[in-house]
Amino acid sequence: MNKLALALIASLLAAAHLVPAAEKAKTKEAPFTPGGVWRAHDTNRPRPVVVIPPAPSTQTQAGKPPSDAIVLFDGKDLSQWRRVAMRAKEKADTSEAPGWKVENGYMEILPKAGAIQSKAKFADCQIHIEWAAPVPATGKGQGRGNSGIFIEGHPEIQVLDSYENDTYPDGQAGGIYGLHPPLVNPTRPPGEWQAYDIIYLAPRLQDGKVMQPARYTVFLNGVLIHHAVEVPGTRVESAINLQDHNNPVRYRNIWVRPLKGYDAK
Repeated sequence: MNKLALALIASLLAAAHLVPAAEKAKTKEAPFTPGGVWRAHDTNRPRPVVVIPPAPSTQTQAGKPPSDAIVLFDGKDLSQWRRVAMRAKEKADTSEAPGWKVENGYMEILPKAGAIQSKAKFADCQIHIEWAAPVPATGKGQGRGNSGIFIEGHPEIQVLDSYENDTYPDGQAGGIYGLHPPLVNPTRPPGEWQAYDIIYLAPRLQDGKVMQPARYTVFLNGVLIHHAVEVPGTRVESAINLQDHNNPVRYRNIWVRPLKGYDAK
């Protein structure tokens, strides 16, 4: 190695000794996470709320909701519901007292009693509803085990006995009525309990104009049948309606979890 190279190395080593230890130890600051409030791995960031998960249902026993759920029906009464006229033939009766039967932990539609509507309204939320088509199975197509779940102001999620019962695809169980058939048909036989888990994202409005449409993600019996599909409607906070279609469909274990953003208290 020549003298010039040795002199250069010596100069660099000398300069290194002049750099303060704090500068040597300084590391690059962590990037911001989405939203621009918290940096990655910041231990001061709020911890997620602890939630006791739900106990699963069986065919003989309804499960328990998660600890942060709003329970709309626990098998005891219809105190969280009111009667509502959804069809022209129901409007002659102005009573708000729900006329459905409650027994053995479930509610059952009494045909021509009218639809029922939750007293509470929800924006973004997770909805859990269990239902069973009547036995013995009677009728065919739309006349067999027909009811429906409406997020007020938005399209119906169809309830129907679609076990070995053919009808138009966007009207079978799990269909977003008149718009989208379910991706698959995972229905159980009539009389067996079935479960919808629905993720509803309300529309985003600005000056009354829809900037982002409402969206449904739906699981039927644990199987994904709709994924973030856009649906029409401008209502942000909506009640939940259960339709009377003159079939004695049963419902149980209905609960809702309002959804909040990250870091929400």
